[in-house]
Amino acid sequence: MASIAWPSPPPTPPPHLPNPRPRALTLPLIQIADIPQHTAAQSSSLLLQRLPLELRQEIWRLVLGGSTIYFCHADGSKFSGHVCDGPGHACFFGGSVRTSGANRAKRLPLLLTCRQIYTEGIDLLYANTTFNIDEGPFFQDTLAELPQLLLPQRLACIRSLNLRRSIQTVRHDVTKTVGFPTSRWETLWEIIASMRQLQHLSVDFFEDDFLHGWGDTAILESEHAPLEELIIAPIEEMPVLLKSFYLSVPWPVTREVEIAGKRWRIQTSNRDWAGF
Repeated sequence: MASIAWPSPPPTPPPHLPNPRPRALTLPLIQIADIPQHTAAQSSSLLLQRLPLELRQEIWRLVLGGSTIYFCHADGSKFSGHVCDGPGHACFFGGSVRTSGANRAKRLPLLLTCRQIYTEGIDLLYANTTFNIDEGPFFQDTLAELPQLLLPQRLACIRSLNLRRSIQTVRHDVTKTVGFPTSRWETLWEIIASMRQLQHLSVDFFEDDFLHGWGDTAILESEHAPLEELIIAPIEEMPVLLKSFYLSVPWPVTREVEIAGKRWRIQTSNRDWAGF
């Protein structure tokens, strides 16, 4: 692939969880030196004291789950998410299908009510939400940064993930080529494999025509087979047993991939990006 130059943006620190965290959010509390913590028993709450845990968790699931959340970088090192109001995976295409921050927050006050509700409901939020990540050639590595943003036990709870990623990337050095190094592909699938409860995975690799205006950045036919190997080899090492799997690449393909003993057909990306 040809090389292209792009002005290097000022460096920004990647988003990350505070370390140490200012306070524990889940029960039981672990006493940490210099961080005083306490919680009050909810003895006056009939909801928490009388209703069985199974029924409470069903309530939390109905309130917190069932949405599609689009992960993105809001500004520099800040990280944000938008609840998708559009049908299917329409939030990938922007516009009115992304809710405002005020609407996005409607589900969160329940978790912020008390530590008991947070402890009972936080995993349900991750397990019953579909997460969308869109990584074009100019975007930061949102997926690669998730382990720094989410606790391992939260990442492991994710059951449904849609990833749409450019097969190209813009290098800030004209001596570098367009394309992801092998280590980036391996990291991508290692992070997905860490989602141990993952059941539904859609991955759409696309070729960004916008880059062609910056030079000859098209993926050559001779590069298709090597790229397929870079993509497929790490996938087949994933131990996750999926209920549904979609993988597309931006060239004609007739291959299958085997994940945890189950075979899946690789698709050719739809040019209108409706692969999901």
